Amino acid sequence: MEIIRRMRSTFGVRGIPEGMHDRVPKGQYVTPKMPVMNLSYAPKLSTADWKLSVRGLVEREVELDWDAFLALAGMSEVVDFHCVTQWSRLNVAWEGVAASTVVDLASPKPEARYVMLRGADGYTTNVDLEMFREPDVLFAHKMDGEPLEPGTLEIRLTNGKRFEFPVR
Repeated sequence: MEIIRRMRSTFGVRGIPEGMHDRVPKGQYVTPKMPVMNLSYAPKLSTADWKLSVRGLVEREVELDWDAFLALAGMSEVVDFHCVTQWSRLNVAWEGVAASTVVDLASPKPEARYVMLRGADGYTTNVDLEMFREPDVLFAHKMDGEPLEPGTLEIRLTNGKRFEFPVR
């Protein structure tokens, strides 16, 4: 019981550190580590199999292998992560490549309005192209200095203000 009293006095009932309540949306609980969540299965890919393609309403189609992706200019950002399943993790350090860097390699045509994202596990979603180019949107390959899910060659499309999406 003493340990619970000490945790509540340090983090509060929802795990929110003192002075940080304004950073956590109502109804969210703070967790110290990222829960493992998959919509289906996590395909195992080798570096030889991994590809990131940009095609559609573009001037030139682009396909990057793992080494070419990692060779692109990198960036990092620290953001609070809020999941729709009611948990939050504060101060998540992402490292990766700006989404705008990847999409601009293909020079989207003027009539292009959306980016369709498709993971190797079959999950798809679309994102507004204008939002996709915002400076804090990145294809992250590391979180808190560590590769994402080692062995799966996973990257995640992240935007601290809106979402996080697995791309395998």
